[in-house]
Amino acid sequence: MLISEYIHPRTAIACVPSCYVWQGIPEGLKSILFPKSSWTFGGQDIPFVKFRYNRKIIADIQHKEYSSCHMKSIQRNKNKEALIKVERFKGNLLLLSAQTDHYWPSQWMGDLMGKKAAANVSHRTLNLAGHCFLQYEESSREIIAFLNKTYPHSVLSQGASAK
Repeated sequence: MLISEYIHPRTAIACVPSCYVWQGIPEGLKSILFPKSSWTFGGQDIPFVKFRYNRKIIADIQHKEYSSCHMKSIQRNKNKEALIKVERFKGNLLLLSAQTDHYWPSQWMGDLMGKKAAANVSHRTLNLAGHCFLQYEESSREIIAFLNKTYPHSVLSQGASAK
């Protein structure tokens, strides 16, 4: 979201990306009844997707499976402004998704961003589980390879590797 609207780096890397701005994580009944964005700018909520619940989703959440809530919320979303406009980013972008992400559908959202954006976007789905996978060698290798390709004369391209 930052690179599409607010900052303009030459290169960015997003791990388990989202193509939407989401409602903030509910902390109680009030935040469920009166949802707010997870992001603000100038003191104002950035347009967001509201979470949608049903009995299956609540059962999934109790078992630490949040993906169904995110997918149902996307399907019922009426706020078109919540979609991150990744096509506005003009730099080089690497999206790394987990094949089995139990938090949100990062692979599906990464695919959507890759289709919307120009040729400067590279989306890789890693055969990893989880929502935070920077400790895995596979993700480190992908990041280093991307940076070496993007900046072939940098210090990284002169022998850096993932250990």
